Amino acid sequence: MLSAASSMAPSMLRSWAAGYLVLVAGVAQVLLGLGQEYLAHPGIGATRRWAELGCWNLGNALVLVGGLLEVEAAIIAG
Repeated sequence: MLSAASSMAPSMLRSWAAGYLVLVAGVAQVLLGLGQEYLAHPGIGATRRWAELGCWNLGNALVLVGGLLEVEAAIIAG
């Protein structure tokens, strides 16, 4: 959606954001989920797995917003 929205006025920052969402946030999230499914200790509950997923998404959101607004502290925190 980001690529389509910025297609009329492409910029390097918007291209970076689209690539980041797909490659880092999206693909790695799938791999994280598969790793949790197949490699996690059976005693680890669903609450912890959801917390890990939430932290992953929050970190990616901070990096994305920090990159778009050029806020280094948000990127580092993410």
